Amino acid sequence: MLKKLSVLLLVLALVSVCPGVPAEEPASPERIEAEFPKIYASSKMDMLFCLVSTENRTRMIWCGDGAEALVRAAFPDYDGSGSLIFEPKAPRKSKVVPPLTRALEEKQK
Repeated sequence: MLKKLSVLLLVLALVSVCPGVPAEEPASPERIEAEFPKIYASSKMDMLFCLVSTENRTRMIWCGDGAEALVRAAFPDYDGSGSLIFEPKAPRKSKVVPPLTRALEEKQK
C-alpha cells in the first residue's frame, strides 16, 4: 500500500491536463473534474485523489474503494458532499498530503 501511496502523491502533483487536450492548452477545472473518473479507471490504482485549483480555492476530488473513508479520517470537517473545498487555495505539501498520509498509515495499523 505504501508503494501505491508514492504514486498517489506524484499524481496529486502532476494532474494538470486532461487526456486528449493538447499540452499547450491548459485544461479547465471543469474538464479535469469531468475526465477524472476516466483517469482513475485507467490508473489501476486502489484510490486516486486530485486537487483542482482556481485563483482562490482548491477542490479535492477522489475515486476508489475506501477513498472517501480516508478523506473522512484525514479531514474531520468533511461534510460528505463528495469533494473537499480549501479556501484560500491549499498548498498540497502542508494541508493535503500530510493528513492523507497519516490517515493511510493509521488504516494500515
